[in-house]
Amino acid sequence: MREPVVAGYPVALRLPQSRVRNPRDVIILIGGAALLAVLLISVAVARGRLLGPGAPVPSVFRTGRPAETLVGLVQVAVCAGAAGVLIAAGLHRRLRLLAGLAVAGGAAAAAAAAILALAGAARPPALAADLARRSWLAGAAFPDPAPAAAAVAVCIAVVPWLGRGWRRAAWILVLGAGAARLLTGTVLPMELAIAAAAGALAGLGVRVAAGVPDRRPGPGAIAAELRSAGLPVASVSPAGVQARGSRPFTAVTEDASRLFVKAYGADQRHADLLYRPTGRSGLRTSATPGQARGLAPAGRRASGPARDDGAAGRRRRAASPPGRQDGRPNDAPGHGRG
Repeated sequence: MREPVVAGYPVALRLPQSRVRNPRDVIILIGGAALLAVLLISVAVARGRLLGPGAPVPSVFRTGRPAETLVGLVQVAVCAGAAGVLIAAGLHRRLRLLAGLAVAGGAAAAAAAAILALAGAARPPALAADLARRSWLAGAAFPDPAPAAAAVAVCIAVVPWLGRGWRRAAWILVLGAGAARLLTGTVLPMELAIAAAAGALAGLGVRVAAGVPDRRPGPGAIAAELRSAGLPVASVSPAGVQARGSRPFTAVTEDASRLFVKAYGADQRHADLLYRPTGRSGLRTSATPGQARGLAPAGRRASGPARDDGAAGRRRRAASPPGRQDGRPNDAPGHGRG
């Protein structure tokens, strides 16, 4: 599906108000928690070499005008990015989103500051000298790891609400700022890694708790996909039935036949990964392995859980009479099991 465009540019924060919880965010959140745990164990084992006086201070532009310019550009970019998010959220009245961003940023900054404070290691002399330099808006110490963690959290929490171009710009800003801090010797690599991991956890936590914009295909996209598969569909409307792990629709063909359509997308494949280890723990919120059949995702023909065995096979799986799927009733024993 194409993103909303105004004057040729993707529009930020103008998606529908409805939200969904993306299973992919849960998977990444688990990976981020594991990464942060590895970092904490590394700090506990080798604190002096990672955060203490013996820690390496990589610096390509340590002194002179290039270093001052890079540090100043990072400071301006961070302030401009924060102001841009506030203005955009205010103009589009995304107060709930703004509250979530504030929670994510505050939690990430507090976590990063607490971790580094508990580490309690003295900084290398070279880093202390670099941080004492002057800069455009403040000393070279800004932004320290706590604001950096907040910036990462806000970026991760807000990107689902942005158009493709704005998402790319947000990631370039965050990654470029981190690289510039390393190049100017104003942050230790382990400090930056801890800030990034804490920010990622906070941002993903907000996405999992509050949800992300619902970008799933609607009736129009489903109708277009069915027509592209060779089915003469006249109309498609949401089906008034409950479906776990899919979006059910009712399609009416040109000869007045009614078809039941179950649309599966990438979210259902990620949910399937979660289902296997958590099937007995209550996290059964999406498709089960046995249900992972049906229509290929709208806009991505012949992709998804279903096997690709040609257009005819896709048409047979894409639509079936109401109450039946794959030639059998949906509630038949063993239905959908490979």
